[in-house]
Amino acid sequence: MGTFRFLVALFILPVLFLTSLHSTAQPPPLLNYQGRVTVDGTNFHGTGQFMFALVDAGGIITYWSNDGNVTPTTAVPLNVDKGLYSVLLGDTSLTGMNVPLNPSVFSFSEIYLRVWFNDGVSGFTQLTPDQRLVPVGSAFVAMTVPDGAIQNAQLADEAVTGSKIAPAAITTTLIADSAVQANNIRSGSVSTDKLLNNAVTTIKIADNAVTTAKILDGAVSADKIADLSVTTAKIDDFAVTAAKLANDAVTTAKLDDHAVTAAKVDAPSFAQTFWLIGGNEDTTAGTHYIGTNDEEPLELRVNGQRALRIEPHTSSPTLVAGSPVNWADGVGIVIAGGGVSSGANIAEANYATISGGWIQRIEAGAQWATIGGGIDQQIQSNAVGAVISGGEQGLIGANARYSAIGGGHINRIQEEARYATIAGGRLNRIERDAW
Repeated sequence: MGTFRFLVALFILPVLFLTSLHSTAQPPPLLNYQGRVTVDGTNFHGTGQFMFALVDAGGIITYWSNDGNVTPTTAVPLNVDKGLYSVLLGDTSLTGMNVPLNPSVFSFSEIYLRVWFNDGVSGFTQLTPDQRLVPVGSAFVAMTVPDGAIQNAQLADEAVTGSKIAPAAITTTLIADSAVQANNIRSGSVSTDKLLNNAVTTIKIADNAVTTAKILDGAVSADKIADLSVTTAKIDDFAVTAAKLANDAVTTAKLDDHAVTAAKVDAPSFAQTFWLIGGNEDTTAGTHYIGTNDEEPLELRVNGQRALRIEPHTSSPTLVAGSPVNWADGVGIVIAGGGVSSGANIAEANYATISGGWIQRIEAGAQWATIGGGIDQQIQSNAVGAVISGGEQGLIGANARYSAIGGGHINRIQEEARYATIAGGRLNRIERDAW
């Protein structure tokens, strides 16, 4: 069958599922791992047999394996879809996953995931390289801390900051009267998401204890203020600016009659000051526009996710549309669409174009190259002007300038094969230097 080659997917996602530290019956920790495997350069598709182990950097010490052996011997069958697979390490409900993860494993400084794969024909082969796992170690260790183990004596000054405290974790019943004073609160450390409604009342605040320097922009919203509790006598001149008001914080119920007069509103200027959802009139091309005046990219979103990103460049902007994981690095690049969370479209060459599909890539130096569509197509570095119109797993190698693949399946033009053309079909190949 040949040798196996392991490719890491665009995202390798180790995810730790945790329960509350106060829970008396915690489920075992799980690691969600996603990877990709090919056989002789082709994405494997079907049910594969896998074995997993967590080892040290040298691969000598085994900290954990799916069946408890130093080198596992029990296979975990997993579905592989066009080379992509995922597994919950430590999930003993899976066939062959006999040993749960122990949080103590992640007390070691370096941990690597080792994977063996069997396609059902050639037997088990170790995939390379081993994948280092870093982000979850401290979270696993946190699960082993018993209730009450951390007291004031164990905390250094400023060890517990706002970012360490979960929202609503500290309620008024946990704070003694006068325990929190103005000189104990760092400027900007208490934001609105840390305060329960009505948790801070006027009787808890000393005169002049709360100054504008202690209030983050937008920290005081309308729902935190009792009716008539803030009077003009309590507000310094210019203390309330636009930056201090949350959206919708000032409603008609908060405004006295005649508080906003016609002299305060420049209504005729609205049509040329804002873009209106019903359209604008009296616009001037070149003067009125939607866009930016700085060097930052402009993004359009649909349902909260990026649908189009326009990146500024002096000679020609770069446009990246489609999945929010698509990305480009260069001048005048166009990615018109396509891409999925597990398979981004990527262009790294100036003036390159990817029209659609997913897992499409044009490498650096391949100026003016184009991929029209399909799946898992690649134009490698310096293949200037190369074109793949469509199909699946088409490849034009490095320096194969002005070569073209019309479509088909697993067609290859090797590196340096300039001006070569494959119209379509399957498993066609043009060797290197064929020009």
